[in-house]
Amino acid sequence: MRLRQILLNLLSNACKFTKAGEVKLATRKVSNGSSHVEFAISDTGIGMTAEQQAKLFEEFSQADATTAQRFGGTGLGLAITRKLARMMGGDVTVTSEPGKGSVFTVRLPAPPPASQRTNLLLRAILICCTAFRCFWHKADIPVVGAFGKNGQNTL
Repeated sequence: MRLRQILLNLLSNACKFTKAGEVKLATRKVSNGSSHVEFAISDTGIGMTAEQQAKLFEEFSQADATTAQRFGGTGLGLAITRKLARMMGGDVTVTSEPGKGSVFTVRLPAPPPASQRTNLLLRAILICCTAFRCFWHKADIPVVGAFGKNGQNTL
């Protein structure tokens, strides 16, 4: 449930700030001493400066004063998203460039390899993305999901 909320919030933001272009969700398993799952939501939207990124995860904060006027929102979504990820033992980070878009990366501990939860997790994400794609279809923004063997391939 928390993962779904995290992904839907990040995908919703990506679509909100992408007037033309595309939004992508890619996932992969990372094994470097400890096993993690990464979800990267990238867009070709308005992007942000380093100063805007620095305050992005603060409560009641948005990139700048004009953001709330142009796009709406309370400035709580990303703060809640990061808190949820941290409660799950992970984090959310962002890289961005003005005029080129943003990439939000969620990194969470992976379930044990022998667990069936990995397949259930990927199925839940696929359902989430399918529902999201239908919801945003009217905006004419392609939302591309990426699910490959062991989470390594992207579409």
